[in-house]
Amino acid sequence: MASITLFGLFFFLMAIGFPVAFAMAIPALLFLTFKLNVSSALMPTIFIGAVDKWTWIAIPLFIFLGNLMSHTGITNRLIRVAKALVGHIPGALSHVTVLVHLMLAGMSGSMVGDSAAVGSFMIPAMKEEGYPPSYAAAICGAGALLGPLIPPSIAAIIIGTAGDISILRIWLGGVFPALILTVFLILVGYFISRGRNYPTAKRASVKEASVEILAALPALLTPIIFVGGMRMGLFTATEAAAIGIGYIIFLAIVVYKGAKFKAFYKSSLSSVKASVPVLFVIATAGLFSWVLTTLQTNQKLSELIISLSSNPIIFLYLMSFFLLIMGCVIEGAPLMLVLVPLFVPTVEKLGIDLIHFGVLFEVCTLIGQLTPPMGISMFAVCQISGVSIPDYTKRILPFLFVAILLLILIIHFPQLTTWLPNLVLGKAP
Repeated sequence: MASITLFGLFFFLMAIGFPVAFAMAIPALLFLTFKLNVSSALMPTIFIGAVDKWTWIAIPLFIFLGNLMSHTGITNRLIRVAKALVGHIPGALSHVTVLVHLMLAGMSGSMVGDSAAVGSFMIPAMKEEGYPPSYAAAICGAGALLGPLIPPSIAAIIIGTAGDISILRIWLGGVFPALILTVFLILVGYFISRGRNYPTAKRASVKEASVEILAALPALLTPIIFVGGMRMGLFTATEAAAIGIGYIIFLAIVVYKGAKFKAFYKSSLSSVKASVPVLFVIATAGLFSWVLTTLQTNQKLSELIISLSSNPIIFLYLMSFFLLIMGCVIEGAPLMLVLVPLFVPTVEKLGIDLIHFGVLFEVCTLIGQLTPPMGISMFAVCQISGVSIPDYTKRILPFLFVAILLLILIIHFPQLTTWLPNLVLGKAP
């Protein structure tokens, strides 16, 4: 009953407009003070302990890395590569948007950040080329599903840290689902664009495409450096982020030249502004999770689920449905921080692979952010494009269909998430 009351207060505060961090912190503080009789002197310790983990440092570092790529012009090189590869296909800028999301790989720190970052330059470009604003918003929002699934993914860092799961394995586990979803999104975009005669660009010659790919190749190698270095045991995810920053600075100054001090200043300022809210949410989620653990919520939830059904497939469907609904009103990071530790004991009891669970959890929380009534990424792309929620909803439906199809494939074929990690790292003990 106490756990239900705690979650009830949380949802009530969310419903009346409180930011998610305060909606978590206030009920937790009330329970600590009046229910658990914990000394107020312990509260700062819990807050600090929540963020006092080495892996959390990777979050602001990866955000800084993404901002560096944007402000030093490296992102534009990736866009030119995408245009050279798919610019001649019906719905050219639609496919470019998908590939840009894939190549930028979620470095903004969140899906809504990816939606806003890519949407800020791709949506105006698509509108200028004659694409309907609602379609531009829909494909930009759908493409944002890809970034958090591809290494380096901040979502994987959060899930891995919260659930004590290998971050590198979750990174690798998301690769195949992301590639499958990329194909799905491009195919849907192709048929929609061809049927509605959306514009195409001139086909790039082999020479032109080769020049663009060679120019962007050093930047395209960044994720390979991360995964390869971690695979060989040279550095951790946090150290990989720092090495990536050094590598991008080297590219900007030495390889591509022309980078100015102003670009580094803007990158630093943008990263601080983006990182502080994320880390504050982590601190408050740590307090909320501490209260849940003290109330033994994870054990009670595990017993309840197993009493309903011990079938792993049924559990994964129920969990997915729950996360899809929750994702509509809460951004992915708080959901991961609070719910992953709650679900892990049940997952282990049912014999579900933790990498399978981690990637599925990630996909579910991301999809929820694209849907009405309160999808956070939905609001971001609608604001940038200037379209209404009903118009956006009509356009997003085909892309949501293929995203749900991917979800079903992951549930029934765990090999999609476990084969590559097991191949690269060996089977988990």
